[in-house]
Amino acid sequence: MNRPSIWMSVLSTRWPLVSLLLVLLATNFNCGTNEDPEVTASDEADSRLPSSGGVRFTVALHFRSRLGIGLESVRFGEIHSHTSLSLDAVGFAAVDGVKIKAPDEAIVYARDVQKLDFVGLSDHAEATNTLAMPAAHRLKGYTPWRSVLETIGAYNDENFSDGKGIIVFAGWEYTNTHGCADGNQGTLACSMLGGSTVGYGHKNVLFKSIAPQDLPQDRYGAGGKTAAGFVKATAYDLFSALAPYRPASGCSSCEGTALTGIHTPAMGGEGGAHDHRTDWNAMDAAFTCNVEIYSKWGSAEGPPPSGQSCADDQPFDYDPSRNDQALTLRTVLYEKWVKGGNAAYLLSFLGGTDNHWGMPAVFDHPSAGGEMPYRGGVTGIVAPQKTRNDLWTGLVKRHTIAATTSPSGTRMPVLLSVETGGRVLLMGDQGPHDGKAQVRVLAPSGSSRIELLVDGCRTTTVNQDAASTLISLSQGRHFVYARVSKVVGGVYHQAWTSPVYLGQ
Repeated sequence: MNRPSIWMSVLSTRWPLVSLLLVLLATNFNCGTNEDPEVTASDEADSRLPSSGGVRFTVALHFRSRLGIGLESVRFGEIHSHTSLSLDAVGFAAVDGVKIKAPDEAIVYARDVQKLDFVGLSDHAEATNTLAMPAAHRLKGYTPWRSVLETIGAYNDENFSDGKGIIVFAGWEYTNTHGCADGNQGTLACSMLGGSTVGYGHKNVLFKSIAPQDLPQDRYGAGGKTAAGFVKATAYDLFSALAPYRPASGCSSCEGTALTGIHTPAMGGEGGAHDHRTDWNAMDAAFTCNVEIYSKWGSAEGPPPSGQSCADDQPFDYDPSRNDQALTLRTVLYEKWVKGGNAAYLLSFLGGTDNHWGMPAVFDHPSAGGEMPYRGGVTGIVAPQKTRNDLWTGLVKRHTIAATTSPSGTRMPVLLSVETGGRVLLMGDQGPHDGKAQVRVLAPSGSSRIELLVDGCRTTTVNQDAASTLISLSQGRHFVYARVSKVVGGVYHQAWTSPVYLGQ
């Protein structure tokens, strides 16, 4: 143990509050690299802390001293929300007799009403309501994409010093739907999208930059009303078109500047426009770092993998009649990572609403009578500073959580780490293990339950707002994540951390 560690151990033993203040002063808030952070201190100091404050104090101290973060480092936003630019959204609004918000209004709503740290609008590339564009943009002959970028440039405000501000990301939804292959299914959404192709799933394309010169000339869509020359009929075509945004060749620590988050990967039970199933073979690790575990369509977590012998635990808001279990996340991660060792499936979890009213982080229009039975979610990104660079790094490194949203705006920040083999791994990280791992979870005060899942099986449940537990691991590969629940004002809330991936 080095000298600073010795002094910290002593201070933790006798003056824990002084120790905590020193940790806060010494914390390094710089973003980490892709390498797992080395850890030289042991759990010795944790075991010597006084019982007052209990597990929560020691777990909070662990995240602050080892990783330089706390619950306030989880920044919340919405990157799956539609506006009046999406033609299907206009159709839904007409049927329900409600007014849908335009892109500028949606950004203001996200900032002033929902108090989000970031937002990314995801209107369909395949079918656009050009009448939603500002008249000035139409007179100038702008494409819908150019119009959106102009709006983002005008409303993006990365100065939070006045208590306002919001970071806006540019992107769209690539909508490649099985049931809309010929556009003749008769459903409202299929007819408006004009048909896609053979069905590679829905992906939310997101870019780090909002400068037009850094971005494609137009949106890449799967078919339908996509602009000529920008139709990318398969997911492979989409990845190929995004080649300029890959990480620099030969640079393991470089980040790419585009991502393609998977939306509702397993949902196909209803057919037609609701057949969102993704093609899990069409993956590109440079772009596909994240997957949506929860939205207004419910959960894609799925039950325990069929190859596991653990007892079934029915996940929150999961409908087996709407989902193909073989495509749900617990099964895919177990089959592709634990059994297959394929690093293309090291995925982090996102939450979204798929809101079609121009109201980010709201699952349904309050006047629409309830389109879907589930409330939808939001995404939390671990970002030491509330900046575009830190948010993007958090997405690329998979340091994310998904959380349910609510009319009251309640959101649940959660942190998970796994310490093994002299390293601390934050949720989303991957690294080797030595047969045992200290798992720590920090949740908001008053959280009622923490569930720990290993390889898709629920292994530990504690009825408290922090947990520190040692688990044993067999040789090979594993993944570990947590679910946290809390009841606020009689409303149930849940959050999912991204997994930590263990093994080579």
